[in-house]
Amino acid sequence: MNKLFLWGFCIFSVFWCAGCTSVVKGLVNTQPKVEFKEEDYEKPEVIVQGDAVFYNLEEQNTEISDPDLRKYAPVVVQGFQKKQNTDDQYSYSYWADGIGSPFLTQDGSSVGVDTQKPALFCRIEYAEVLGTKLKQLVYVFWYPERPVGTLETGKVDGNILRITLDASGYPSIFEYSQTCGCFHGTFVANHLESWAMEEFGKPIEGKSYVVEKKALGKTDWLVRDLITVFPEARPVLFISAGSHFCHAIRFSHQVKNDSSYKSYRYQLRPYDSLTRVPRQGGDNASIFNEEGLVIGGKRWKEEIFMSSLKNPGWPRHLDKTLIHWDESQWTDPKLIENHLRLPKQIISTEKKEIQAHLVAKKQANSNTLVPEEVCKVCDTGKPYLLIFTHSSCVACRSFKKDILPLAQVQRVLKRCNCILLDVSEEKNRLLADRYRVDITPTFIAFDKDARETKRGYHLNTAEKFIEFLEYCFPQKEAQENKQAIVLPKEEKPVVLPKEEKPIVLPKEEKPIVLPKEEKPAFPENPISFQKFPAPLAQKLESQEKKLSEKIQALGEKGKAYLLLFTHKMCTGCKQFKKQVLLAADVKKALQDWNYVELDMFDPENAQLGESYHVEITPSILLFSPEGDFFARNEDLETKEGLLAFLSTHKGKKL
Repeated sequence: MNKLFLWGFCIFSVFWCAGCTSVVKGLVNTQPKVEFKEEDYEKPEVIVQGDAVFYNLEEQNTEISDPDLRKYAPVVVQGFQKKQNTDDQYSYSYWADGIGSPFLTQDGSSVGVDTQKPALFCRIEYAEVLGTKLKQLVYVFWYPERPVGTLETGKVDGNILRITLDASGYPSIFEYSQTCGCFHGTFVANHLESWAMEEFGKPIEGKSYVVEKKALGKTDWLVRDLITVFPEARPVLFISAGSHFCHAIRFSHQVKNDSSYKSYRYQLRPYDSLTRVPRQGGDNASIFNEEGLVIGGKRWKEEIFMSSLKNPGWPRHLDKTLIHWDESQWTDPKLIENHLRLPKQIISTEKKEIQAHLVAKKQANSNTLVPEEVCKVCDTGKPYLLIFTHSSCVACRSFKKDILPLAQVQRVLKRCNCILLDVSEEKNRLLADRYRVDITPTFIAFDKDARETKRGYHLNTAEKFIEFLEYCFPQKEAQENKQAIVLPKEEKPVVLPKEEKPIVLPKEEKPIVLPKEEKPAFPENPISFQKFPAPLAQKLESQEKKLSEKIQALGEKGKAYLLLFTHKMCTGCKQFKKQVLLAADVKKALQDWNYVELDMFDPENAQLGESYHVEITPSILLFSPEGDFFARNEDLETKEGLLAFLSTHKGKKL
């Protein structure tokens, strides 16, 4: 017991001395990307990680007069803890996940939440964007407790949804936060991202979306997902069981909600009514103390481990809420403008006259249509499949060599117009940016009207690929006597419609012929990545074997250099960095080297990789302290393999 206490005290001391808040910030991702598949929304229980219960607005509510607050009052799909077996016991109170109405205990020492009276509390706020005031709809809902978590458990918990309307009155930005200011995340409407693309072009370097920007002196906001807005439907929040974290946002017509799920009706009430809730035993009182904090909601563990923050984890009044580690005030009218790159169309009122169903249709199709030039040369009676690959991607090579030629695959592919696009070509890379392709291979399915229906990733076996195809292109749409894959006739890259040049595709239907060697199934005309016929043994028997002076200047004298060539679209690279490079023993081993990671998505790094004959990623090249090449490895998949490779060459010069 004494040893256990000593170890606990040592760990506590390390965290305390290192600055607990900064440690926790490094371990917690408060803005994770939404990575659910479209079919997951047909099973809400998958997203909320428990039994899905729907909370819908009581339409007869008369307390709120503002039409926008009523119109966009959300549907809350709340997760409740699920028993694996009928004999299992719940790990915490079942109704801890229930949404309810706050009340004050008789002695006034704490706040409770009556889950038999579901309610959402709302108010209007305003944001200042490009000199214009934009209306914001704010909804807050409460739970009796936060039952799951490491530090954040405690009595009374709550969530906030804020919807910023553009000047035409359509939802454009969705913000979620917990009532303590934790886990603030941003969701952006598809039409807003489309406007940003029209005005600004590409995303800022290192960003995924055009609306994202670098915030000066603040934490950057990362867009968690793009939302297709349907003005005649309600937003739907998917809230997890136990942790009460918002996993996703969609609109109600996109979500399965039938009689098989439990549902409750909630009342919509004014936010300021929280200052006059019932007290047990009579009269009314506020749930907030003089500092704006929920009475009895203190989080003692967070106070200890995150002492640099003001009342961390403690639910509070909106006017007292700080987000992103106390960096920003929730009610700052400039908050959105300071953290998002917003196009001028967000303040335009010209679109007020557009009928709602036309707006919805336009937004649903925004940036998801197959290019018109592709449609013209394809079989118009078939749906479409775009496959984005990369010449240096090992997974792409394996897919084209081992999966694509299979007879059972080709048989199903005959049901669609299948087009392969190598994103190592600049024009195809622009097309990949348009479709938000950030890994390869990526599979995008479209219906007969050229509208996107589904995306696929990590389809690394024939079974997974065929399952994806069967889901997207069921047998009833099959036309077995048609060609399976449309291939470029000439060695020319795909040209985007923006440049008003046609995409070169064959007019005649020809069967695909795959070579025996590991070569792409279509002609290549790469810009940044090239194939070199020289065998591996001869690759660096030339002047390029010397390390560039620019890299040498950055290194520590006396240490050899390790160059890791990656690509941001390479699935293998992402897995390598996540599963291998983050291992403690690998991090320790890399301290003996001047470690340099080079993303070949960057043209300068691509040119450097080309000079070293880097054909696939990830690839590792080793150079002596004097800058002389002496080893490479293109086949490292495990940390054991990497450690053995480094151990073999440690201290070696040539």
